[in-house]
Amino acid sequence: MVTILRRVIRRGFAGLFAAALAAMAPMVAAQQALTPHGSFGSWYGHGLAVGDGFAAIGTGSSGGFVDVYRRDGGGWQFETSLLPTDSNAFGYRVALGGGWLAVANRNISASGWPNYIDLFRRDGGNWTFRQRVAMPFSSANSAGYVEKLVVSADALVASTLNIAVEGEIASIRTYAFDFVDGSWGTAQLLQPPYTANFFGESLALSGDLLAVSTWRDRVGPSTGAVSLFRRSGTAWTHVTVVTSPTPAQLDVGASIALCGNRLAVLAQPLPEQPGPVQNRVLTYTGSGPVWSSEGAPLLSPTASPNPQYDSFGKRLACSDSALAMMDSQAGKAAVSLTGPRTVQTLSVALPSHSPGDSIAVHGGDVLVADYMGPLGPPNAMPGIVFAFNGAIDAIFAHGFD
Repeated sequence: MVTILRRVIRRGFAGLFAAALAAMAPMVAAQQALTPHGSFGSWYGHGLAVGDGFAAIGTGSSGGFVDVYRRDGGGWQFETSLLPTDSNAFGYRVALGGGWLAVANRNISASGWPNYIDLFRRDGGNWTFRQRVAMPFSSANSAGYVEKLVVSADALVASTLNIAVEGEIASIRTYAFDFVDGSWGTAQLLQPPYTANFFGESLALSGDLLAVSTWRDRVGPSTGAVSLFRRSGTAWTHVTVVTSPTPAQLDVGASIALCGNRLAVLAQPLPEQPGPVQNRVLTYTGSGPVWSSEGAPLLSPTASPNPQYDSFGKRLACSDSALAMMDSQAGKAAVSLTGPRTVQTLSVALPSHSPGDSIAVHGGDVLVADYMGPLGPPNAMPGIVFAFNGAIDAIFAHGFD
């Protein structure tokens, strides 16, 4: 296990949980616990994003707020809370990049639940609201409910759910907005060169390269696929598609991560797969139409006793040198992308429901959210984010013992 020598607990952290951390100090790998500053909302960490030296943590309930933290030499320092301008569910999806903070919110009081994205810009040390963009609303996209969200200096991409009358997901569509002449333009529908009804189950953006996945659709002989798009000006062009390795016995694309020229993809066994088969994470390198496998897949060091409930890889996040992924209920995992590929487990500080509901990587830090935890008295704390500050650096320095 990675040994982290220094812990930083945010000032104001509830006494009950501070005491629990102190009691467990010899076993704690998480240096810092980030807890809510806002006065209302719950499911803290349902929205989690990092970028430009900041972390945004949002809620998943009505009302809601987004806490913004800044990374400095002492860890993650609270900077501000952003509050909704109306009664929408604010912060259940967030994205950071290129000086922008994008916050999804849902107008639950209006027919059809039309969904919006509020764009904040960092100006003079403050986060200033700049623009609201509306997700398309039509019979083919009845909810406009944002499923995934990514942003950069001049690109905003969101996938939305179409909810059927019975409540199940009927389809997923992906839209891109470009920042032109000082404002975000209208939504442009992105489509792959194959039939896909659930296009946008996971998104990843790196520079002008965008990865969009589907794992419910059949793409040729493969179940699921990842499409790569490249942007030139305001035009997005489909470059290539990554599908299941031959023979196509895996369900690919439920989660993806893209950092520079490296792509990570979750591959799950198909329901009819004979015998117990673990989830695995496949990694590829490329830039244009050719993406090459980097070899052996990454597997959890603690195989699930029931592959049907295997959580390994169901959340992915990366930097240029490291990959973090969801693993068992007890902890999360990280792996070097430049050194040995042994998967290292990171254990959270407190008894929690499901740490890793959302994860993010910033430099050498790994952030994991448990938006229903930690365990404790009812409503004692509506979610928590664990920051493993320097965990990746410690892995590089001390190996994977």
